[in-house]
Amino acid sequence: MIWNKAIYDTLTGCAALCDETATESSRSNDIENWYRFIFLNLDCADLCRQVAMLYVRGSENTRLLAQACIDVCEKCAGEAQQFSSERAQQVYAMCQQTILSCSKILSMSTGDEPTAPMQATPASLFYGIDLRDALYNQTSNFFYPNGMETQTQHNPQLEKVKEMVDDIRIAMMTTVDEQGNLVSRPMACMQMDADGTLWFFTQKSSPKVDQIQHNENKVNLSFANVSDADYVSISGTSQEVDNRAKIDELWSDMAKPWFPKGKDDPELTLLKVQPELAEYWDSNDSRIVRLFEMARAAVTGDTYKEGENVKVSL
Repeated sequence: MIWNKAIYDTLTGCAALCDETATESSRSNDIENWYRFIFLNLDCADLCRQVAMLYVRGSENTRLLAQACIDVCEKCAGEAQQFSSERAQQVYAMCQQTILSCSKILSMSTGDEPTAPMQATPASLFYGIDLRDALYNQTSNFFYPNGMETQTQHNPQLEKVKEMVDDIRIAMMTTVDEQGNLVSRPMACMQMDADGTLWFFTQKSSPKVDQIQHNENKVNLSFANVSDADYVSISGTSQEVDNRAKIDELWSDMAKPWFPKGKDDPELTLLKVQPELAEYWDSNDSRIVRLFEMARAAVTGDTYKEGENVKVSL
């Protein structure tokens, strides 16, 4: 796969423009006339973003998803021609440019592989959804070769929390620094055991270890799956645990970029978080259904129902 920054810039530019257009169009007074345009822009943005992500990594899967991107960009551009607004014409021009960029990706030779475009899995109006799920699962399996371990919870109220944590896996851990500021950083959750305790790798010299110790061990964990509108917030106490047997149990290839010396690195340690309060928001619906509901609420004046919101005190 040959790197061309102009292709990457086109894909990310199209994703940004289509996202903005969908949001802007959803606020229109005559939103019923914009439904198809909104949904095509959303899917175009999703596909362009996914193709850009694979392309910058040099993945051969880029070619497979590029064909689906061409298909949905053609539909999005065609729909944009139905409107006379300046924004719609910008979408048309950007989609045409993206089609050319994706065509260049398809024409790239990969050594012994044929240069003919790879066949994309057919889809109906919204292209590439199954492909995106498959690619996400392949990536997750690399980082968690044995799967992130989540155990059946002793507290049945935590079962839904466990399922959502298992699906999202990356948390933003919030602590309090020396100046009293709330500070957060992404952390990969390695396990949620049967007691609801969450386990993370860290370095002994990491500032967050001292921050936790000097602020009554209080932390907050937030998990977010924006595309599915699923969110989890967990507040509780944390402590460092230097347990080599537990490190052996949880070690995976995911940790290597941060701990290149491996699981025997003397700097490697564990943080365990014991939840005291958990709260989750679960949309239960697809992005398309959620947008329909938002549009319906805007037209009828009803309050938008965001799905299930539950607090679990422990």
